[in-house]
Amino acid sequence: MSDRKRPKRGSDPLLTRRLRQALAAPGCPLCRLVRAGEERWLATLLYELSGDPLTHHKLARAEGLCGEHARILALLVERCTLLTPAAVARLYESVVGTMLEKPVRLTNQVGSCPACRYRQGLLGHQAEILARFLAGEEGRVAYLGSDGLCLPHLRLVLKSATSEVARWLEADFRVRLSELRHRLGELQRKQRYDVAEPLSAEEAGAWQEALWRLGGNWFGQLVTPPGEI
Repeated sequence: MSDRKRPKRGSDPLLTRRLRQALAAPGCPLCRLVRAGEERWLATLLYELSGDPLTHHKLARAEGLCGEHARILALLVERCTLLTPAAVARLYESVVGTMLEKPVRLTNQVGSCPACRYRQGLLGHQAEILARFLAGEEGRVAYLGSDGLCLPHLRLVLKSATSEVARWLEADFRVRLSELRHRLGELQRKQRYDVAEPLSAEEAGAWQEALWRLGGNWFGQLVTPPGEI
């Protein structure tokens, strides 16, 4: 499997379904879509390509996966019985063996994490899909019912959007920021000793939203449903 391969353009019911699922889930939908794609790619790497010589070569050049994708791979092995520790061992035996043959590479990494390269292509493609989806009324209704994009992914989608969609997205983001600022203020005010008003769930979680809204979502567990890997 090429780490540079991107899905074909056009209307794809599966991609649309996944987009709708991401919009209905908490947090930035693009963060979730890309993370789910990374999980599927890593599962394929382990299940189908652990014996592929080209895959071994690419992984050895990169000196293994980066820390982030290594952690995701570990979560997959812990959850999925078909993704075995032996498959990880098979891949990493090649990585370690190559490093032992050329110890100078301990300070001279040649390649980059193949999962990171895959993510970059996937991210651009998903941003284009979302930009097209938001050109229609149905897409905007779904988006308004979601938590909206994080700032880094908003900027990415704006590059693929028409000028009209871009203006709509920017206006929506400003509304979300204004509401967030209000909730952040209420969180501080209601935690003072002289205020007896209870915090709403949205106000209590405002500090977490501020972190992901401006920096992007993080996921401590797998986001792909068990039956889809």
